[in-house]
Amino acid sequence: MTWSSAPSSAILCSVEDSMWDAVSDMEGPRCWQCNSEVADEDISHLGDWMSGPEPVFTCRQCGAVALAGDMNVASSVVFGNPGITIECFGYNGIALARRLLAEVRGSFANRWAYVHRQR
Repeated sequence: MTWSSAPSSAILCSVEDSMWDAVSDMEGPRCWQCNSEVADEDISHLGDWMSGPEPVFTCRQCGAVALAGDMNVASSVVFGNPGITIECFGYNGIALARRLLAEVRGSFANRWAYVHRQR
């Protein structure tokens, strides 16, 4: 895979921090099936994930059941390692991240999640 189309970008891999969040655009996870946001009272279980098991959510809209990391967490939070951070300047970072995620998912059988972090 060639990443030369992103001239002012850096791709970093880290295992130091296990929390990956959307920072300023933080929302709860969204249902993988109907895209409804997890209810506010359920979001508090995300904090328990840091030192305990990954929470399981049931969508109040459609009834779908999923682990938090299997939901749409692009604007939320996930816990796990390793973490890959892409810093993009003057390039479409979301497209680059999605391309990298597709490559990683195709190369490694583990679960991977994408969080769009803005500062």
